[in-house]
Amino acid sequence: MELERKIKDELRVVADELKDLNAQWTSVDEKRQSLKRKERDELRAEMKLSIYACVTKVTPEADVNDPSRISGCILFSFSSSLYSLYFTSLIP
Repeated sequence: MELERKIKDELRVVADELKDLNAQWTSVDEKRQSLKRKERDELRAEMKLSIYACVTKVTPEADVNDPSRISGCILFSFSSSLYSLYFTSLIP
């Protein structure tokens, strides 16, 4: 009887450890998938920016300090020049 109780206790401990490991594995897997999504989204944004710059010859720049400001660079391939342009929104 005593031996059976000890075996059940050990089995319960092993089962609890297995549950913890499964929870950790699920967490790691979710983080891995999230990281993959983020990398994929960054690659898509980079490709979109590249296509935009190739077609329009304007590369937009994000202004973190002033979101109402639109800025970018105009690319001229024939003169190897780079000109900056800035616009400020008229909407308050």
